[in-house]
Amino acid sequence: CKFKRKLVFINKQKISSQINNIFIIGMPRTGSTLVENIFSMNPVFKIGGETGLVENCIFRQKIAKGKLDAFLLNNTYNRLFLNPQKKEKLTDKSLLDFFNLPILINSFPNCKVIETVRNKNEVIWSIYKNNFQSNSLNFSYSLENIRKLYNYYEKVMKYFKKKYPGRILTISYEDFIKNPKKKSKKIYDFCQLAWDNSYLNFQKKKYQLSHQVIHN
Repeated sequence: CKFKRKLVFINKQKISSQINNIFIIGMPRTGSTLVENIFSMNPVFKIGGETGLVENCIFRQKIAKGKLDAFLLNNTYNRLFLNPQKKEKLTDKSLLDFFNLPILINSFPNCKVIETVRNKNEVIWSIYKNNFQSNSLNFSYSLENIRKLYNYYEKVMKYFKKKYPGRILTISYEDFIKNPKKKSKKIYDFCQLAWDNSYLNFQKKKYQLSHQVIHN
């Protein structure tokens, strides 16, 4: 399988960045925006949204002979990330980065990875009916293609969770909706961050996302 390809990561020992990166991954329509917003009320965070930067950095390296410069990727990513206030905690919910999990874990040694999940059939139908325009989601125009990608995604995550035990936290959308405070605290514990109940107030922000977008 392509996701099992062997990559040699060089210059890992040079990585000294103090930035803590939080990557939110999974299929679209699984509550990733909801999870990312839990960090939006915390002043130490810069919220990135769907940056696509990891893919950008991989492309820039033009990986040859299965080697990737982890230090260069880390440095390039943090330099390109729009972070004018130089905050040391960044979120990125480029969902399809689940394909790049080895690169995330080896190039960002302090990173935390959060996978958002939701009922499979609901996800497939929700992706299809929302008719996404993004080139990266061109699979969304066909129920068959969505289902194929979802099945592949499940195989990818099963493999990487076994390969990187303890590095990935899985959050169920249904469980989060039932008990947002409990699940939010679990996320913060996983990220080794202090919790404050005020972080649940993101829903009161004037840019509050619609119920439709929150499912993303």
